[in-house]
Amino acid sequence: MSEVSASPKILLVEDDSVFRLLVKRLLGRDFAISEADCLQAARGQLASQSYSCALLDYRLPDGNGLQILPELVLLDLPVVMMTAMGHESLAVEAIKLGCQDYLVKDDLNRDTLVHSLSSAMQDAPSQRQAIRQRIVFPQIVQAATTQCRETTAALRELIEKAKVLPSHDLPHLDRLGNLMDGVLAYTKITSVDWSPEPVSVTSAVEPAVQELIAAGLAIQTNLTSKPLPPVQSDPEAVRTIVRNLLDFAVQYVRPEQNPSITLQTMAVNLEACVQIELLNPMESNLVQTLHCLPEQIDPELEVSRLLIEKLRGRLWIEDAKDRCRIGFALPYQSGFDSTSTQDRL
Repeated sequence: MSEVSASPKILLVEDDSVFRLLVKRLLGRDFAISEADCLQAARGQLASQSYSCALLDYRLPDGNGLQILPELVLLDLPVVMMTAMGHESLAVEAIKLGCQDYLVKDDLNRDTLVHSLSSAMQDAPSQRQAIRQRIVFPQIVQAATTQCRETTAALRELIEKAKVLPSHDLPHLDRLGNLMDGVLAYTKITSVDWSPEPVSVTSAVEPAVQELIAAGLAIQTNLTSKPLPPVQSDPEAVRTIVRNLLDFAVQYVRPEQNPSITLQTMAVNLEACVQIELLNPMESNLVQTLHCLPEQIDPELEVSRLLIEKLRGRLWIEDAKDRCRIGFALPYQSGFDSTSTQDRL
């Protein structure tokens, strides 16, 4: 493998071509640099490639760096921000929005840049959950509130007209209820008095599947499950994760092609795994589609991600030729101990 391909990929968002050249000269031996001279160009780069970190200027022709920070957080991309002059309040705001470090351009040198970028990439995984809890969770609540308002308005109009709720609105109401269950489950497991308990993942999955079948959607739903040893977790949180991931997957089915969803539970490498396989999804590359629209949050996916991360698990989405797999895993060695309560304070 070549040195460039093995080097961390950095997205440099800077409108000054001379400064971009300087940064590339300073970092060229250690990093592979891609350039964008404005926010629009940066979004285009993010839609087509993946990066290890972003080096982001504050002042740009079509806005400022703070405007794109929430999108970068949703992409789990570490960010180092730069500005031409020191500004304490701006630095505080950038860090609050999810930036890992803040640099003043006049003070930049090779050692400063390398240290800042390396630290950002190293520290980002441990900071990710806290950042999502602080930034993404309010967006989930806002999205759920918007859906509540839309549903309430529709119900009010139907009641005024004295008509029965049409059947095509029922899945929307089910999704809203499942999303709110996810929010409530997250509130529960982040409370000070919560403690994990033994949970059968298979037993938690089965009710979620039955709920989807009962919703009456024209989707063939299959469950392939095996009895698994219990994990230390929360039964309602696990059921809610499965249900919200199913709701997320249902949005991408092709109704005209006899859509099919298959769930599978399995134990792999000391983890209890649940995998949802969607045949012939509307998007042939769902991962890229989600990256192309980072500002459009999928509340079902994000509330599931928050729950999974809080339960010490992991979430993945994989694209194949004619199918998409959405899965999560919860560890048998959960890591919940006496320090967990302190984590929630």
